Amino acid sequence: MQIVVTVRALIIHKNKLLMCKHPQGQFYCLPGGKLEPGETIEAGMERELIEETGIKPIVGKLLFVNQFINDHIHRVEFFFHIKNDADYANFDPAAATHHFEIADFALADPTDPKYGLKPDFIAKKFPEIAQLGEDYAMQTIHSA
Repeated sequence: MQIVVTVRALIIHKNKLLMCKHPQGQFYCLPGGKLEPGETIEAGMERELIEETGIKPIVGKLLFVNQFINDHIHRVEFFFHIKNDADYANFDPAAATHHFEIADFALADPTDPKYGLKPDFIAKKFPEIAQLGEDYAMQTIHSA
């Protein structure tokens, strides 16, 4: 079984969430990706957002820790609040160095079923998450 550590960004702007879709994916997820060896979770969050969007984030609080486990992989995901949300409202994804990794970005309501946001607990809790923002207490959420 492979263990993978990833970081994900919660970028909430005007009650909408920035989501992305990978070329091979059928659902949307949050921007971010795998840590590199020896990289801290905060540095990985900054690097991933710069690579995918071209924008340097102001990384806020750690909001969630999520686990996904199946027969082949154990993925541990760290979800961070990004403070400079307005910077992501009208960016040009084609200007980012790793734009080829993302098929689409959407700044939209994640509860809309057309996005099929994964992990789905974010869409289910989005009204609560969107209101609490930076003051949201850190918690760990486990999913299979």
